Amino acid sequence: MAKSNPTDVPAMAAKAAKAKHEIRKARAAAHAAARDLRRAVASGIGALASIAVGSAFGDIHGHGLRPRLMALGAAAVFLLLAQFSIRYAASGLGKVVAATGGKAAGVALRLVTLVVGYLFIALILLGMLDVPLGHLLLGGAVTGVVVGIAAQQSLGNVFAGMVLLMTRVFRVGDRVRMRSGPLGGEINGVITGMGLSHVVLEAEDGRLHVPNSQVLSAAVGPHPAPKRPRPGETPAETSGGVKVP
Repeated sequence: MAKSNPTDVPAMAAKAAKAKHEIRKARAAAHAAARDLRRAVASGIGALASIAVGSAFGDIHGHGLRPRLMALGAAAVFLLLAQFSIRYAASGLGKVVAATGGKAAGVALRLVTLVVGYLFIALILLGMLDVPLGHLLLGGAVTGVVVGIAAQQSLGNVFAGMVLLMTRVFRVGDRVRMRSGPLGGEINGVITGMGLSHVVLEAEDGRLHVPNSQVLSAAVGPHPAPKRPRPGETPAETSGGVKVP
Protein backbone atom coordinates (compact mmCIF):
# COMPACT_ATOMS: atom_id res chain seq x y z
CA MET A 1 0.00 0.00 0.00
CA ALA A 2 1.46 3.32 -1.09
CA LYS A 3 2.07 5.87 1.66
CA SER A 4 1.04 9.48 1.15
CA ASN A 5 3.76 12.07 1.05
CA PRO A 6 3.52 14.44 4.07
CA THR A 7 4.46 17.36 1.84
CA ASP A 8 1.26 16.82 -0.17
CA VAL A 9 -0.99 17.67 2.82
CA PRO A 10 -0.17 21.43 2.97
CA ALA A 11 -0.45 21.65 -0.81
CA MET A 12 -3.89 20.02 -0.76
CA ALA A 13 -5.01 22.30 2.08
CA ALA A 14 -3.79 25.37 0.19
CA LYS A 15 -5.60 24.20 -2.95
CA ALA A 16 -8.83 23.64 -1.00
CA ALA A 17 -8.56 27.09 0.63
CA LYS A 18 -7.97 28.68 -2.79
CA ALA A 19 -11.00 26.88 -4.22
CA LYS A 20 -13.21 28.11 -1.35
CA HIS A 21 -11.92 31.66 -1.85
CA GLU A 22 -12.72 31.49 -5.57
CA ILE A 23 -16.23 30.18 -4.81
CA ARG A 24 -16.91 33.01 -2.35
CA LYS A 25 -15.55 35.53 -4.80
CA ALA A 26 -17.71 34.18 -7.62
CA ARG A 27 -20.82 34.23 -5.41
CA ALA A 28 -20.19 37.82 -4.34
CA ALA A 29 -19.70 38.86 -7.96
CA ALA A 30 -22.88 37.04 -8.98
CA HIS A 31 -24.93 38.80 -6.26
CA ALA A 32 -23.52 42.21 -7.21
CA ALA A 33 -24.12 41.56 -10.90
CA ALA A 34 -27.71 40.42 -10.23
CA ARG A 35 -28.37 43.60 -8.23
CA ASP A 36 -27.03 45.80 -11.05
CA LEU A 37 -29.02 43.90 -13.68
CA ARG A 38 -32.25 44.29 -11.67
CA ARG A 39 -31.63 48.03 -11.48
CA ALA A 40 -30.93 48.07 -15.21
CA VAL A 41 -34.24 46.34 -15.94
CA ALA A 42 -36.17 48.72 -13.67
CA SER A 43 -34.58 51.78 -15.29
CA GLY A 44 -35.17 50.33 -18.75
CA ILE A 45 -38.87 49.84 -18.02
CA GLY A 46 -39.10 53.47 -16.93
CA ALA A 47 -37.33 54.59 -20.11
CA LEU A 48 -39.77 52.59 -22.26
CA ALA A 49 -42.68 54.12 -20.36
CA SER A 50 -41.37 57.61 -21.09
CA ILE A 51 -41.19 56.75 -24.80
CA ALA A 52 -44.84 55.61 -24.70
CA VAL A 53 -45.95 58.77 -22.89
CA GLY A 54 -44.06 61.01 -25.29
CA SER A 55 -45.54 59.24 -28.31
CA ALA A 56 -49.10 59.39 -26.95
CA PHE A 57 -49.26 62.91 -25.50
CA GLY A 58 -46.25 64.80 -26.87
CA ASP A 59 -45.58 66.50 -30.18
CA ILE A 60 -42.40 68.50 -30.64
CA HIS A 61 -43.91 70.28 -33.65
CA GLY A 62 -47.35 70.80 -32.10
CA HIS A 63 -49.16 74.11 -32.19
CA GLY A 64 -49.73 74.33 -28.45
CA LEU A 65 -47.23 74.62 -25.63
CA ARG A 66 -48.44 71.55 -23.75
CA PRO A 67 -47.61 68.90 -26.39
CA ARG A 68 -44.16 70.43 -26.87
CA LEU A 69 -43.44 70.40 -23.16
CA MET A 70 -44.70 66.81 -22.93
CA ALA A 71 -42.37 65.76 -25.76
CA LEU A 72 -39.38 67.53 -24.23
CA GLY A 73 -40.14 66.21 -20.74
CA ALA A 74 -40.53 62.64 -22.00
CA ALA A 75 -37.23 62.95 -23.89
CA ALA A 76 -35.47 64.25 -20.78
CA VAL A 77 -36.86 61.46 -18.59
CA PHE A 78 -35.91 58.87 -21.21
CA LEU A 79 -32.36 60.21 -21.41
CA LEU A 80 -31.93 60.07 -17.63
CA LEU A 81 -33.41 56.61 -17.11
CA ALA A 82 -31.76 55.13 -20.20
CA GLN A 83 -28.34 56.26 -18.99
CA PHE A 84 -28.92 54.58 -15.63
CA SER A 85 -30.10 51.42 -17.37
CA ILE A 86 -27.06 51.23 -19.64
CA ARG A 87 -24.63 51.94 -16.80
CA TYR A 88 -26.14 49.30 -14.53
CA ALA A 89 -26.26 46.75 -17.35
CA ALA A 90 -22.64 47.41 -18.29
CA SER A 91 -21.58 47.16 -14.66
CA GLY A 92 -23.43 43.88 -14.14
CA LEU A 93 -22.09 42.26 -17.31
CA GLY A 94 -18.58 43.49 -16.49
CA LYS A 95 -18.71 41.90 -13.03
CA VAL A 96 -19.92 38.57 -14.43
CA VAL A 97 -17.18 38.45 -17.06
CA ALA A 98 -14.50 39.66 -14.63
CA ALA A 99 -15.28 36.74 -12.31
CA THR A 100 -14.65 34.22 -15.09
CA GLY A 101 -12.33 35.92 -17.55
CA GLY A 102 -10.34 38.39 -15.46
CA LYS A 103 -10.58 42.07 -14.65
CA ALA A 104 -9.31 43.22 -18.06
CA ALA A 105 -12.02 41.28 -19.88
CA GLY A 106 -14.69 42.71 -17.58
CA VAL A 107 -13.53 46.28 -18.19
CA ALA A 108 -13.41 45.69 -21.95
CA LEU A 109 -16.94 44.27 -22.10
CA ARG A 110 -18.22 47.08 -19.90
CA LEU A 111 -16.74 49.65 -22.30
CA VAL A 112 -18.25 47.94 -25.35
CA THR A 113 -21.66 47.79 -23.66
CA LEU A 114 -21.52 51.48 -22.79
CA VAL A 115 -20.56 52.52 -26.33
CA VAL A 116 -23.29 50.42 -27.98
CA GLY A 117 -25.87 51.47 -25.39
CA TYR A 118 -25.16 55.18 -25.74
CA LEU A 119 -25.40 54.84 -29.52
CA PHE A 120 -28.89 53.36 -29.21
CA ILE A 121 -29.87 56.06 -26.72
CA ALA A 122 -28.79 58.77 -29.15
CA LEU A 123 -30.77 57.26 -32.03
CA ILE A 124 -33.93 56.81 -29.94
CA LEU A 125 -33.63 60.33 -28.50
CA LEU A 126 -33.32 61.85 -31.97
CA GLY A 127 -36.38 59.89 -33.04
CA MET A 128 -38.36 61.19 -30.06
CA LEU A 129 -37.44 64.75 -31.04
CA ASP A 130 -38.47 64.12 -34.68
CA VAL A 131 -34.97 64.75 -36.01
CA PRO A 132 -34.64 63.32 -39.57
CA LEU A 133 -32.36 60.28 -39.42
CA GLY A 134 -32.21 59.34 -43.11
CA HIS A 135 -28.96 61.12 -43.99
CA LEU A 136 -27.46 60.32 -40.59
CA LEU A 137 -28.15 56.58 -40.93
CA LEU A 138 -26.87 56.54 -44.51
CA GLY A 139 -23.61 58.23 -43.52
CA GLY A 140 -23.25 55.92 -40.53
CA ALA A 141 -23.81 52.85 -42.70
CA VAL A 142 -21.15 53.92 -45.21
CA THR A 143 -18.72 54.70 -42.39
CA GLY A 144 -19.46 51.36 -40.73
CA VAL A 145 -18.74 49.45 -43.94
CA VAL A 146 -15.43 51.27 -44.45
CA VAL A 147 -14.36 50.74 -40.83
CA GLY A 148 -15.47 47.10 -40.92
CA ILE A 149 -13.37 46.35 -44.00
CA ALA A 150 -10.34 48.17 -42.58
CA ALA A 151 -10.56 46.49 -39.17
CA GLN A 152 -11.86 43.08 -40.22
CA GLN A 153 -9.24 41.10 -38.33
CA SER A 154 -9.52 43.19 -35.16
CA LEU A 155 -13.32 42.98 -35.16
CA GLY A 156 -13.09 39.22 -35.70
CA ASN A 157 -10.92 38.94 -32.59
CA VAL A 158 -13.37 41.09 -30.62
CA PHE A 159 -16.41 38.98 -31.56
CA ALA A 160 -14.46 35.78 -30.94
CA GLY A 161 -13.44 37.14 -27.52
CA MET A 162 -17.06 37.84 -26.62
CA VAL A 163 -18.02 34.29 -27.63
CA LEU A 164 -15.22 32.83 -25.50
CA LEU A 165 -16.24 34.93 -22.51
CA MET A 166 -19.90 33.95 -22.80
CA THR A 167 -19.41 30.25 -23.49
CA ARG A 168 -16.77 29.89 -20.74
CA VAL A 169 -14.65 27.36 -22.59
CA PHE A 170 -11.95 27.98 -19.97
CA ARG A 171 -11.23 30.38 -17.13
CA VAL A 172 -8.21 32.29 -15.91
CA GLY A 173 -5.96 29.87 -14.07
CA ASP A 174 -6.96 26.78 -16.09
CA ARG A 175 -4.23 24.61 -17.58
CA VAL A 176 -5.22 23.94 -21.19
CA ARG A 177 -3.87 22.57 -24.44
CA MET A 178 -4.70 23.99 -27.86
CA ARG A 179 -4.41 22.12 -31.14
CA SER A 180 -4.61 24.05 -34.39
CA GLY A 181 -2.79 24.21 -37.70
CA PRO A 182 -2.42 28.02 -37.72
CA LEU A 183 -0.95 27.82 -34.21
CA GLY A 184 1.75 25.42 -35.40
CA GLY A 185 0.48 22.28 -33.71
CA GLU A 186 -0.19 21.90 -29.99
CA ILE A 187 0.37 24.54 -27.30
CA ASN A 188 0.18 23.76 -23.60
CA GLY A 189 0.07 26.28 -20.79
CA VAL A 190 -1.92 28.14 -18.14
CA ILE A 191 -4.45 30.86 -18.99
CA THR A 192 -3.31 34.02 -17.21
CA GLY A 193 -5.53 36.57 -18.94
CA MET A 194 -8.52 36.93 -21.26
CA GLY A 195 -9.37 40.04 -23.24
CA LEU A 196 -11.45 41.07 -26.23
CA SER A 197 -8.51 40.71 -28.62
CA HIS A 198 -6.07 38.14 -27.18
CA VAL A 199 -5.80 35.28 -24.71
CA VAL A 200 -2.66 35.34 -22.58
CA LEU A 201 -1.16 31.86 -22.24
CA GLU A 202 1.80 31.10 -19.98
CA ALA A 203 3.47 28.30 -21.94
CA GLU A 204 6.55 26.27 -21.07
CA ASP A 205 8.76 28.41 -23.30
CA GLY A 206 7.33 31.77 -22.22
CA ARG A 207 4.23 33.95 -22.38
CA LEU A 208 2.10 33.93 -25.54
CA HIS A 209 -0.62 36.33 -26.68
CA VAL A 210 -2.91 34.20 -28.86
CA PRO A 211 -5.57 35.98 -30.99
CA ASN A 212 -9.10 35.10 -29.95
CA SER A 213 -10.10 34.08 -33.48
CA GLN A 214 -7.33 31.47 -33.50
CA VAL A 215 -8.36 30.18 -30.07
CA LEU A 216 -12.00 29.91 -31.14
CA SER A 217 -11.08 27.85 -34.21
CA ALA A 218 -8.69 25.59 -32.28
CA ALA A 219 -9.44 22.39 -30.39
CA VAL A 220 -9.13 23.28 -26.69
CA GLY A 221 -9.10 20.88 -23.77
CA PRO A 222 -7.74 20.52 -20.25
CA HIS A 223 -4.09 19.64 -19.81
CA PRO A 224 -3.11 17.79 -16.62
CA ALA A 225 -0.43 19.35 -14.46
CA PRO A 226 2.90 17.50 -14.47
CA LYS A 227 3.33 15.16 -11.53
CA ARG A 228 6.01 15.95 -9.01
CA PRO A 229 8.47 13.10 -8.47
CA ARG A 230 8.27 11.49 -5.05
CA PRO A 231 11.38 10.82 -3.00
CA GLY A 232 13.26 7.94 -4.58
CA GLU A 233 11.58 8.31 -8.00
CA THR A 234 13.18 9.58 -11.17
CA PRO A 235 11.42 11.90 -13.67
CA ALA A 236 11.19 8.94 -16.11
CA GLU A 237 9.22 6.91 -13.58
CA THR A 238 6.91 9.82 -12.81
CA SER A 239 6.07 10.49 -16.46
CA GLY A 240 5.46 6.85 -17.20
CA GLY A 241 8.71 6.28 -19.02
CA VAL A 242 11.05 3.33 -18.73
CA LYS A 243 13.84 3.67 -16.25
CA VAL A 244 17.18 2.97 -17.91
CA PRO A 245 19.71 1.24 -15.61
